Parts: sequence; structure tokens; C-alpha cells
Amino acid sequence: MTKKDLAHAIKHHDHYYMYSDDGGVFRRGSTDRDMILDALEKQFDKKSQRLMFWNEHAPEGCHYTKKYIQELIENDK
Repeated sequence: MTKKDLAHAIKHHDHYYMYSDDGGVFRRGSTDRDMILDALEKQFDKKSQRLMFWNEHAPEGCHYTKKYIQELIENDK
């Protein structure tokens, strides 16, 4: 998956799937998230890089905190 495809997948992912009462919606969302996380690991060596990329493309309210990312950077992760 290219970075462009990955950005698109993050942007259009159902970030609220875990709140669904519909088992199919939950399974699809979980599968899609796993696919996105696997692709992030292939594209970026460090977790901090993966989370920064995620934050660039995820909608507001679905971001990792800057403090957490900074802690990862400080610990070379």
C-alpha cells in the first residue's frame, strides 16, 4: 500500500466502529483498522512516525496526543 493509499484509508476509515451495535460493522471496522496498522508498520520504522502520519490524516477527535508522540520520540520509538 502506498502512502497515498494509506492516507486515504485512514481518512475514510470508520473511526467509531467500536461503538456499533451491529456485529458486521464492528468486524469490518476492526479488520480495516488492523489492515491500516499493518500498513503503517510496513511504511514507518518508528511508532512515533506512524502516529504522526495517522494524526495528519485522521479526523479531529481521533488523534493521538502530541505529548504521547513526544514521549515516543524522546525514547527513540
